[in-house]
Amino acid sequence: MAIFEVPVVPDESDFIMRTAMDGEFFSLRFRFNSVEGIYNLDISDASGEPVILGAACVLGANLLENVASDNKPKGIILVVDNTDQHEEAALATFGTDSRVIYISRD
Repeated sequence: MAIFEVPVVPDESDFIMRTAMDGEFFSLRFRFNSVEGIYNLDISDASGEPVILGAACVLGANLLENVASDNKPKGIILVVDNTDQHEEAALATFGTDSRVIYISRD
């Protein structure tokens, strides 16, 4: 099992990054929903096929848990709070107080 932090951009309301998870490349798009006050995550595989759309980035939830797609990352994606305050990721704290981690299942 390997754990790594997914680099997110603090204070950005909409950004896309490309990263490898378990040897496969994925595009991750994080969008801040100002009405709900949370980030949402879209993931596409290396060919651009959507894997997950609009997953709410809430603390402690495996964002891949209910994804049935065979082309999803094999591990777990979690949002964690580094402050122990148990506050959801906000625009000003995403990437600083709140971080996204990937845990491989190998």
